[in-house]
Amino acid sequence: MLEDCSISTFVKYINSVIYYFKEKYDKIYLACHSLGFVILDCETDNVERIALWYPSLSLKKDRIDTLRYEPKIQAYFINWCISFIISKQLKIDWENINDSQLLKHVTKPLCILMAEKSNLKIDWKSNLKYLNVESDYTEINGASHSFT
Repeated sequence: MLEDCSISTFVKYINSVIYYFKEKYDKIYLACHSLGFVILDCETDNVERIALWYPSLSLKKDRIDTLRYEPKIQAYFINWCISFIISKQLKIDWENINDSQLLKHVTKPLCILMAEKSNLKIDWKSNLKYLNVESDYTEINGASHSFT
């Protein structure tokens, strides 16, 4: 549940999944959607390649205009066609991600699949220059965040 998580929660969980499967498989491929872009901050030594489907970036005011604080539950609402509740800590962690630093440290080949109807396209395109690995950026015509 996003209202109970932080970025470090995601990273710890993903690291534990990678650790579990590294003993079972010779090659691990990761596919992540949206906030799954935090995989880029995980321990990916045992990962062959990463695919990001409509990956987010750090939380900036101009990227998500539907973010609002709800004092009754001490959490934030984000509306992306459906509403999500995120914890205060998740918001703080998400705001403090440094996109360029995160991308500079990627060590595995990366495929980025972006929805044509994305407000993140421009930011991702400008950040691709920070990648020091094989990468592919593709926009899916007509797609939205949920690829409908």
